Amino acid sequence: MVAASEMNSTQHAEVDGKSSATTGTLAGGSSTSSVDGSDQSGSLLASLQNITLRMLREEARTEKFEHSELSSSNPRPGSPKRDHASAHYGGVSEPISEHSVVPEVLEYGEEDDDNEALNRAIAMSIEAAQLPPAPVAAITQDTGADWINEESKSEDASVYKMRRTRQPSDTEAQEVASAYLGGGIDDHDGLLSSVLVKECVSHFVESTRMAGDGAGEAAVQEFQSLHPYFGRCEYARAVSIDSSYRCLRIVFDHRCRLGPKAKLIFYADPECEDRIGVVDNAMTTSGHLLPDLIIHSHQFWFRFNASEENATKDNGYGYRFQVKPMASIRWTKESEVLASPSLEWACWVLELLLNDATELVAHGAVHNRIIYGALVRYLRSPGAPFKGRVVRLLQQLLYHPELFPADEVPELDALESISRLAVTRAEVDRASGKVFLSAHLLQLVELSMMISSASSVFERKLNGSGAGLAPQVTEPFELPVPFERKRIRDSLNDVSEMTRFLLGQTTRLPQHVLVAIWLEVYGSSAVIETSHPYTPGASLTGHIAFDAAQALRITFDSRCSLASGQGQTMSRLELASFVLVPRDNGTGEVVKEIRSNRTYAGEGGWPETAISHDGNNLDYKFHADENAGAHFGFAATVNALGIPKEKQLARATVSDIELLLQKFLLMQEDPTSDGDQWTQEMDLQLVDWVNNHVEPAASLPSSTPATIKHSVDLQPADIKLNQTLDGLRCSQLLSLSLESLQLRFALLKYLNLSLQHCLPLLDLRDTKSPWTIAHRLRQLSHCIFFDVKSALVEAAIEATNVVGETSGSSSQQQTARITLDRMQALESRDDREVEPSVSECFFAQAFRQLNQVDPALLRRQIDSKGRLFSVKFRGEEGVDWGGVYREGATSMVDDLFSPHFSLFVLCPNGQHDTGNNRGMYLPNPKCTSPVAMQMFAFVGQLLGISLRTHGDFPFMLASLVWKQLLGQTLTRSDLEGTDAMFIQMLDGIANCEKDGIFTEEEFATAFAGLELRFTASSCTGEEIELVPGGRHLTVEFHNRLEYCRLAERARLEECSAQVAAMARGFATLFPRRVLTLLTWQELETLTCGSPKIDLDLWQRHTRYDGYSEDDPTVQLFWEVLGEFSDEQRADFVRFAWGRSRLPRGKWPQPFKLSKKGGRDATRSLPVAHTCFFSVELPPYTSRETMHSMLLATITFGLGGILMA
Repeated sequence: MVAASEMNSTQHAEVDGKSSATTGTLAGGSSTSSVDGSDQSGSLLASLQNITLRMLREEARTEKFEHSELSSSNPRPGSPKRDHASAHYGGVSEPISEHSVVPEVLEYGEEDDDNEALNRAIAMSIEAAQLPPAPVAAITQDTGADWINEESKSEDASVYKMRRTRQPSDTEAQEVASAYLGGGIDDHDGLLSSVLVKECVSHFVESTRMAGDGAGEAAVQEFQSLHPYFGRCEYARAVSIDSSYRCLRIVFDHRCRLGPKAKLIFYADPECEDRIGVVDNAMTTSGHLLPDLIIHSHQFWFRFNASEENATKDNGYGYRFQVKPMASIRWTKESEVLASPSLEWACWVLELLLNDATELVAHGAVHNRIIYGALVRYLRSPGAPFKGRVVRLLQQLLYHPELFPADEVPELDALESISRLAVTRAEVDRASGKVFLSAHLLQLVELSMMISSASSVFERKLNGSGAGLAPQVTEPFELPVPFERKRIRDSLNDVSEMTRFLLGQTTRLPQHVLVAIWLEVYGSSAVIETSHPYTPGASLTGHIAFDAAQALRITFDSRCSLASGQGQTMSRLELASFVLVPRDNGTGEVVKEIRSNRTYAGEGGWPETAISHDGNNLDYKFHADENAGAHFGFAATVNALGIPKEKQLARATVSDIELLLQKFLLMQEDPTSDGDQWTQEMDLQLVDWVNNHVEPAASLPSSTPATIKHSVDLQPADIKLNQTLDGLRCSQLLSLSLESLQLRFALLKYLNLSLQHCLPLLDLRDTKSPWTIAHRLRQLSHCIFFDVKSALVEAAIEATNVVGETSGSSSQQQTARITLDRMQALESRDDREVEPSVSECFFAQAFRQLNQVDPALLRRQIDSKGRLFSVKFRGEEGVDWGGVYREGATSMVDDLFSPHFSLFVLCPNGQHDTGNNRGMYLPNPKCTSPVAMQMFAFVGQLLGISLRTHGDFPFMLASLVWKQLLGQTLTRSDLEGTDAMFIQMLDGIANCEKDGIFTEEEFATAFAGLELRFTASSCTGEEIELVPGGRHLTVEFHNRLEYCRLAERARLEECSAQVAAMARGFATLFPRRVLTLLTWQELETLTCGSPKIDLDLWQRHTRYDGYSEDDPTVQLFWEVLGEFSDEQRADFVRFAWGRSRLPRGKWPQPFKLSKKGGRDATRSLPVAHTCFFSVELPPYTSRETMHSMLLATITFGLGGILMA
């Protein structure tokens, strides 16, 4: 198991960061033999893991662990008390000399980002624990020093204090570890769990000591190029240190800069074939320091190659690095296992316990001061590598703080100083304009969120109250801090707590969050409503008073409807507004002074806009007669105008805030509770309503006033569902109470406001690990407003834009140019050349010309004509003002989803003309050749281009593809969306008992005609084996469920290799981690636009030349388009503009409809100017003529015949 864990070390690298040549990865490739070794180690490791976990579960099942030394706070004889052990691991460090604080640390497996920020924050925290506050301000380079000091002081005052103890020396730590181990591994209580925990502690302590042992300055070597480097050179050098050292650290100078045609490559062999790492232009211009490189050997070779065109030009500083020997904390051969510590082994064991040994973890085996202290000490050790992995382990430990026993609560002071400074550094970096912060810095920011959450749990434990109890609401209440003045760390903590609450992981919400939501919903407003539908014969009366209000404004829900009737027996709502005025007799008595009386009744006629009422008091009375039609009843929001926030807050009581929390708890999905339970589908529909409510306003020209521009600008009273318009889209919301809708919206709005405030500081990379904020946000992606997500996407696009040169020959090289041949494409189609390797369709032509283009050129901003690259159609003259580019790009994508090119195939639902998504396509799983895989990568680049440039290319991909691009889990509904008949067959087999089939004989008889074997038909009809020899293995009653499981999984994964290639191409143009928050529908919309052609929106963005808006021809034009299907409308948009989707957001140019003149104009077809989104429309006078001419236009005009 020890050997397997070391061989499996490469698996951990995938958790923290993926290698990608496009992002400037320092890690290089490995030899071919490593693939087989990895497979063998993975298989061995899986077997050993299973054996270990079975033993651990048996110990937990037989309750042996309850009596082991690890489960008790009392140590066995001969071992030190845990208080003594924790004193050596959990406290604040002793003063450390300035020269010992080394600004360098390398995270294990993290190769896509620098680690300078992580080590700097940790190093500064060690100093900060001993020095006065002044140096804290100094680290920010005088940026906001005053408020940083104030925050530091306020945090210190707000965090509860535990006893502070001294950090031990290495010698003392060794003594503690030896005493804890009680003489060695052989001296234990006979339980595997005890041995594993002791192994963790021992190796962490030893690794900490050895990592701190450095070499003398004499052993350090330095290597450098000329400064600036010579543009045309190539040379290699060998580097060798004393063989007594088994590990080398390469530390790069911060001035390193390489040009686009220079590389510095490190190798493990003199032949320079086994590459260790590479430094190139992308890495040295990223804005971060180069990460240190750890080499587990005493020697290596490096090669520098520069092939710049101008050798004497200042191409950059060049390279400079130091080689520092260090003690190895990793096993490289079996003889080291018993002689040396291994950080990898300690981490692997602890990860095994935390991730898989759930029974053991539940008993608190690893949640104790010993494990926690060992991790913290290693993290605070200057010079220790791979700290990112230790940070992840600390995150896992603190994710469940309730598992720490009361007598094992760790001290958080040491980590708090690290995390506080990390957040401060992240704020400074963000304020300087950085969109993508260091991955290691983001790790520490997330750790700070966990520390804050754990701190409150530990405080309650120490006070003797339960960790899961609801917090006590206390007065006085404070006014919420506006987000523009709120500390980012407070928003981070709010996001952490609210995501856990929405996922049902806690029943707590911070008091200030509850107060803010109460003010939003109840501060100056109240909701009055009946049950829905209302109960016949029931009456509803009440009184609402807002003492400081100047007037009342009442907004009725659009669902209001009462049964019709006559006279006093009909259902009706009576409202009377008034003010209380004192009598003139001086007694102090008050009387009502009625200002307005109004009555509302019937199915329709309810006010659509807000109604103002004089006065600050309202009496309401509802008379309910019979309700034969199950009418909704009424619901209204009463807003008081002119009440300042301070007076609104004064109305709140402790019971009000506690009641608000109870209402939120009742909303959680619990069928046994009363009230409106909220499901994921309900949240999805509510957020979809919000997105659609603000999106049209955002798309209007700047000259058009829009009341609502952002989703977070909406108020709870703005949530008004329309029974007719929202009947389908919000079907699950129509029966909910208005108060429930407003409360849920206010809760989601506060989450989105907090996210909007701190989103750049959240680590969105690891969506698989359940303890990460990225995992929780991925689960709640349906609760995040679309404009909040799209703002992050747009910021990422802007941050990754490449600025091109604009002069001379360099400008020509900065713009890709392709030529498309229509005749060649038609001939290829006629010859039925559908295979990717021989096809000459537009896509294949473009691929062969753009495949070798540097992806950086495709990240440039589009030019003033809306072009990313230049497109020319052979034999067609004309100046491209953007229309030719759009036509060429759309033609490329159209070829992908056509029968004359086999890179994609129509999904089985389309082939069988059944189920949903009949027009959607899947990657062809048979296309596995190198050329085909390169084409799939190019498809990914086209996706990235469409996303970056708002190109709205018409990709017709099923959800199964979009979800894999996002890294989301596939479900059987995704398979049903592409092959409903296959799912129907599997359901029939799995649930055959419903048809009376209970025996092997009955099963064989019922399915004899299918001749079921352990095979499945792919989307191309090809038979695939589900298990080795599956063609000869019969499906029977007893193994039918296993067959269904394997068949479903095989079909879900059949095109995973092709989608992975698409994802690689996409990642060269766009950082995929930014897409964590998106649903697959939102990614499709951002990439392709909406396939629905909104005529109302189109008309609002239309300008006329020669016509007026009321012209009969114009009226006919819009009426005929209204009769067309969405596909036909899309074809006309493409005819007019060169793309088949309407613009999203702000339109780059309006649609122009011009009058076509001439003697025989009414007998001619319209003409399009795609560069200008303009159409010349003849003055047709009849509906029939308009209809036939527009149909002819989209039928014959898309080939370029009618395009000018």
